[in-house]
Amino acid sequence: MVAPARHSARWRLVGAWSVWLLAALACCGLGYRYVHRRADAVTPAGDGRAATTDTWLAWLGAPHPTAALQRAAAGVPADRSIVVVGPADESGLQLAYFVISSLAWPRQVSLVTCTPDSPAPTVVVAATQPVGGLLYFRLEGRGVRMRDATTVTPIVRLEHSGAGAGLWCSL
Repeated sequence: MVAPARHSARWRLVGAWSVWLLAALACCGLGYRYVHRRADAVTPAGDGRAATTDTWLAWLGAPHPTAALQRAAAGVPADRSIVVVGPADESGLQLAYFVISSLAWPRQVSLVTCTPDSPAPTVVVAATQPVGGLLYFRLEGRGVRMRDATTVTPIVRLEHSGAGAGLWCSL
């Protein structure tokens, strides 16, 4: 004669889920208490919304490069483009271009790179709108040195321009 099962499969499943749920709640509760106690030891991200872009653009040498670049871009009319001009061997230039293109919206941003031995630029991303400003990265002694040029950071300079596309590296 076979003895009847003490518990059905349904009750065993409910018991297993209950144990799992209690373990999960205990882990979450203990983890929250630990994190809550350690919250003062964690350094908060500075500057709120601009914390990530400020970190990416820290190599520009300004305390708040995001705000500086947004102020500079605001000086260019929205229907004009900004040309980012920099040395081809600059490691952070491509990332800076992508960040600047989002910060300068709705202005179009294009990218031109230069090499020291060639005055002809390499157009990486071409501008389709009229150029309203040239953003020079580490290109001292280049550009037309207009009166309305703005120093954005120690290594970035914005020159307002009404000119079309040209040989920006050799100006």
